[in-house]
Amino acid sequence: MWLKFHEWGRRYSGANGFYMIDILGTLVLVVTDEDVAEELMVRRAKYNSDRPEIRSIVDSKSTDGSMEYLPLMGKNQYWARQRRLTHAYLTEASNSHYHGIMYHEAKRWLVRLIERPDNFQFSLEDMASKVMCQLTWDDPSLSEYCTKSAWGLLTQMSPAGPITNVFYAFVALARDNESLENSRAQASR
Repeated sequence: MWLKFHEWGRRYSGANGFYMIDILGTLVLVVTDEDVAEELMVRRAKYNSDRPEIRSIVDSKSTDGSMEYLPLMGKNQYWARQRRLTHAYLTEASNSHYHGIMYHEAKRWLVRLIERPDNFQFSLEDMASKVMCQLTWDDPSLSEYCTKSAWGLLTQMSPAGPITNVFYAFVALARDNESLENSRAQASR
């Protein structure tokens, strides 16, 4: 696939260093020149940086202020407010060495790793979840629920999740089919 993009880049980008392609209803900008990429993503990052929209999650970027899932939030007023709050909180926690939580959980994780080395992934996720729940809500018992909830969200937004994550055209087809059915129902009334 990358070889084809490279071939198209030589053919279509010319001296510009980029070209656009429509892939199943989604416009994709392909940058073929390193200088253009640096200009867009480094020097003009303030204007060109944002999170991609995940179409299978309603308001994934919190554009409307729903703030359902903060890590996916786009750069907007809600993101700026949340970033200031998080920065202040983590700076205070860092200055107090995370209240010893990291040290305690790291020791606990090493013991679990020695006891069951085959359970590495689960124990690592559990340790990270316990640290975050302790720092966020001062209650590590919430980690089991949060781990399952985060895993469920990740599987829904990954390319291995719903097919609409990969091919947005299927969402458009479903929408067109639904509107066609609605117009037929109204015509039959």
